Amino acid sequence: MTNIAISQLPAAVASDPADEIPIVQAGITKKLTNALLFSTTSLASATGLPIVAGTTGTLSVARGGTGVTTSTGFGNVVLSNNPTLVTPVLGVATANSINKVAITAPTTSATLTIVDGKTLTTTHSLTLSGTDGTIMTFPSTSASVARTDAAQTFTGVQTFNGPVVESVQALSGAGAINITQPVTAFTSTATGDALTLADGVAGQIKTIVYVAETAAGDTGVLTPTNLGAGTTITFNAVGDACVLQFLGTEWWAISLRGAVLA
Repeated sequence: MTNIAISQLPAAVASDPADEIPIVQAGITKKLTNALLFSTTSLASATGLPIVAGTTGTLSVARGGTGVTTSTGFGNVVLSNNPTLVTPVLGVATANSINKVAITAPTTSATLTIVDGKTLTTTHSLTLSGTDGTIMTFPSTSASVARTDAAQTFTGVQTFNGPVVESVQALSGAGAINITQPVTAFTSTATGDALTLADGVAGQIKTIVYVAETAAGDTGVLTPTNLGAGTTITFNAVGDACVLQFLGTEWWAISLRGAVLA
């Protein structure tokens, strides 16, 4: 029997299971039985086929593939829904949240820079506001930032490069000289306007200045709750003043200008 190539066999559209087709292999003629169909058309759909080197084309996601034609990095192919990534390198990315931290995208762009090896930690919600380019320098040791709406306690020597401006209480006529402002400007409206002063805190300084009067001869008489070395301080004329300091349990007059301690 003359050997022929498979391509030389006539095309068949059907075969009978009893048909025999001679095939020569290693010089031995064998017979192939049962149905055999040769076709010039391509395989359109199949499952369970191995993918080997040299295979071209892409198996679609709909048919169980990934649709990937090119790749970068290594490891598993990542699909779009709920993937787990290990040390990814991102270019320009858009995110609404990362690790449950909500991210609000700026209108155009913004920059967050943390120096290598440093940690930024916040324990409360904060809003920072200021002028662009402003630099805030913190001390080299742990400290509390001073506030303007409540009392503060400072330790050590405080140096101020500029004037220290004290707030002033304006008091007209009889009434209480407060202990919340360091200075009181008093205007008398009658003879012997009665003034009071509650106890302060240790070391507190209070300055009282008689700045004006309604009529000549008006005066003011201050009676602190506790006054060292006396009971009252009388302001007889515009310009009279005193500086008091609270020491122990009493106010003490450390300076008198025209005012009379009695």
